[in-house]
Order: sequence, then structure tokens, then C-alpha cells
Amino acid sequence: NLGSQTRKFSTRNGYDLNEARDLCFAINRYDKLRLVALINNETIIALFEFSLSIVENEYKRFAEKYGIILNEVTYMRFGPCISGQYQNRHFGCWLFEKVKSMCMLMGKERLILWGGVFTHNKRAIRFYEKVGFRIFQDSYMNDGQYECLDGIYYLLQ
Repeated sequence: NLGSQTRKFSTRNGYDLNEARDLCFAINRYDKLRLVALINNETIIALFEFSLSIVENEYKRFAEKYGIILNEVTYMRFGPCISGQYQNRHFGCWLFEKVKSMCMLMGKERLILWGGVFTHNKRAIRFYEKVGFRIFQDSYMNDGQYECLDGIYYLLQ
């Protein structure tokens, strides 16, 4: 289950068997890919979500702020969440290594953070930088009026 600190940054209702079933049911229904890490086939400890589409405000923001032209052929959006009790145990780094291989097999060259990362989520920012994301320092306000930072990962380096 998510700890109180992690809960502040999650958009999911919970991390239990029902949530896992809902996520699995949605597979192949949308342009999303979800990797769910379980313990004993019942407790979700991590969820790595991907979107194969780029939304209009991200196309615009990346072009205007960073001079980066996104496309859906080589870019994918990435949004991970790891249960608080499994953070800082290198689990996220291990999973990210698996993710990189999967993305390259899909022909992707770059990952961008799905909706960015909250500027006050220092733990997540450290994780992204540790695995090799470039975190842009020019913040923006998301739809929920939270201050966020964009990030990009180059798979072919």
C-alpha cells in the first residue's frame, strides 16, 4: 500500500488486487501500457504506466520551452509509481532497466515524463536523475495548478 508521502503524488485510488484487476482489464482498450509489479500475486508494489500518444499541450510545451519536437513514433510518455515501503531499495532502478529494453523493442528512442514531476517531489526527481533522465529546470503549472518539471530520457545513449 502507498505510504502517506507517496500518496501525495499518486493519482490512483489504491494499490490492491481490485486496482490490479481494473488496470489489467484496461489493457488493449486504450493507447496505454501498464506494468504492474506484485508480491505473492496480490499486493501491488509498483505501477509503471506508458502512453503511446502525446497530448497537444506536451507537443506545444516541449517545442516552445525546449526546442524539442515530439512525435508518437519515437517518443513515449512514462509515469512510474512505487509503493513507499519499496522506495530506496533499488527496485525502481531494476524495473527501469527492464523498461528500457521493452521500449527499445517497441522502436522508441526517448521517454518523457507523463505530465512531468511535481517540483516538491524531491524523491522522484532524484530517482529520475539517477536513472539518467534530464530534468528541465523551467517549471510549468499543470492542469491541477501544481508546479511541475518536464523530463526526458534518451534510450539510445
